[in-house]
Amino acid sequence: MRILVGNNAMANPGGSETYSYAIIKELVEQGHKVSCLTKRTGIVSKEVEKLGVPIYTKPIGKFDLALLSHSTSIALSRNVKAFKVQTCHGIYPALEQPVKGMDNYVGISEEVRFHLLGKGYVSDLIRNGIDCKRFKPTKPINKELKTILSLSHSDEVNRLLEWALALINVELIVHNKYKTPIWNIEDKINEVDLVVSLGRGAYEAMACGRNVLILDNRKYTNKGIIGDGLLTPLTIPYYSRNNCSGRFSKHQFNQDILLNVLSKYNRSYGKKLRQFALKNFNIKNQVNQYLSLVR
Repeated sequence: MRILVGNNAMANPGGSETYSYAIIKELVEQGHKVSCLTKRTGIVSKEVEKLGVPIYTKPIGKFDLALLSHSTSIALSRNVKAFKVQTCHGIYPALEQPVKGMDNYVGISEEVRFHLLGKGYVSDLIRNGIDCKRFKPTKPINKELKTILSLSHSDEVNRLLEWALALINVELIVHNKYKTPIWNIEDKINEVDLVVSLGRGAYEAMACGRNVLILDNRKYTNKGIIGDGLLTPLTIPYYSRNNCSGRFSKHQFNQDILLNVLSKYNRSYGKKLRQFALKNFNIKNQVNQYLSLVR
């Protein structure tokens, strides 16, 4: 099949950028002829080009399928003839809102599907897809919690983590994708026991066999520092309904609550979360779900 994959930007690595890259890579491995559509290029687009995939800003012509994220990529594809699918990754950002005229709509969580339905759009559920061959355990985690990686770019969250972890002698590593963008984030994930993140970062950490703490401070929610807490084999089916955004539980976090949650660190969760990711977030399965929409 001739397939166009569109995303607002393919510059610095972020959630939707690595999502689009994972889809492109899997489609290429399955033997499809893939093109990429984006407004901005950079680190991620260079990785896409290494796969032999051309990058376009204003494509024309006919494709069998167009997998489009963000209203901007839909606008750029207006001269493309294809079975067009819009994937909505969130409920707040303007870029994620549904655009009229698509052949199919996809929500990556139950929360997003409900949001779309409220706007009059019926959608299919296809969860975030992770390249589980790339994001995999390369180093075992410790029996006792020793090192934490924060993928939050909130100064408030990272200060809270710094203050709390100093009390229990746990090392904190902070990676801000905006200040120091890197491609191989899986290497940083595999150096720690636990990852603090939301959404896709949480799923990538799961795939790497880490413990995961759902926690952040996103300004658009106006809720302050909120989270779901520690991911466990029992809680992930619930937290993923809101894309592990912290909005399932909406727990407010302070130092005492944070320390209590971290005391529940469990090395056995790593392997179990990896198995859950393989079953529920494997990009191979998600891509096949997309392809089934037009078969």
